Amino acid sequence: MPKAGGQNKLLCSNTDKNEHFVLQKCIAYLEALISPETILHKEIFGAISWILGDKFRRVEKQLCSMLSKKELEQRQYDIDNANNTDNSIDLIHKILYTSPKSRVIKFITLLRKEIAIRNKALAYRGKSEIENNILDIAKKFNLTKDEIKLCTFLYITTAWHKAEEYFATHLKCNAVSGRRYLKAVLQMTEKQINTVLSGSLVKIELCAIKTNGFAATDSFTELLLKPSDEGLESKYFNRVTSKTSRINKHVIDHQKTEHILKLLNAKRQSATHILLHGASGSGKTSYAYRIANELGIPAYEVAKNENKSGGRKAAIAACINSINNKE
Repeated sequence: MPKAGGQNKLLCSNTDKNEHFVLQKCIAYLEALISPETILHKEIFGAISWILGDKFRRVEKQLCSMLSKKELEQRQYDIDNANNTDNSIDLIHKILYTSPKSRVIKFITLLRKEIAIRNKALAYRGKSEIENNILDIAKKFNLTKDEIKLCTFLYITTAWHKAEEYFATHLKCNAVSGRRYLKAVLQMTEKQINTVLSGSLVKIELCAIKTNGFAATDSFTELLLKPSDEGLESKYFNRVTSKTSRINKHVIDHQKTEHILKLLNAKRQSATHILLHGASGSGKTSYAYRIANELGIPAYEVAKNENKSGGRKAAIAACINSINNKE
């Protein structure tokens, strides 16, 4: 998986922007979680070391500078062997675990300063490819701000190993047991999260409800982690531009056709739905195209590879929202 780099320039490539976007989001998540309780968990430093990169050793040195002469002598072996990230994490954890609360709080203050410096260094102009992709999905599926928050969190904890390791595996943010951490990370209430988990992301099967929580679906992975070169719109639906014969040449009774046209021409507050049924090859699709031609409106066809329930719901939702956004 991608690793945090030392790129601090405002002008950077799309790859750098993607990494910077993810790191900045994880910084926001961590800032909401860091406390005298969570800082005593060794696992949090795996995420912090990933975010701070080569500046992580500075955090270790700042903590060691708070030790008394006697404590330094007791920890000398561990200090001498803190020559890699894992050993450095072990050292910090051991010191904090036996430290008075006042030192822990002082360390948290210093840590927040280092994280703020890193966050500033990750700034970039414009938007990353990931941001644009998420915004495109939000527009196509008419997602709310809260749904975008969860969608972003799902992407980060699915695509980035260090984020998954801490937020999903350790804190279990995706499970009921880790809900308090998820509320803190997303800055959402229980009610807001429950609303999202019964909303569009679940209905179009980008997010699935499990026995003990929720998870990204294969459709979500396909959509965000393997985006199509042709774009989101062409993945789900296509505008039909086929030439068709006159409507009166179709086998369906002329009076029934006139009735359908009358229903669809009527201006109503809600949409009018017409269901065509019949055996395969009986002409339902061509008839629908001819109805659209007669009404002078565009016709859209759901992509054939989206015939599964969730994919079809997502395709229909994307098509309707796309049409509405163009009107």
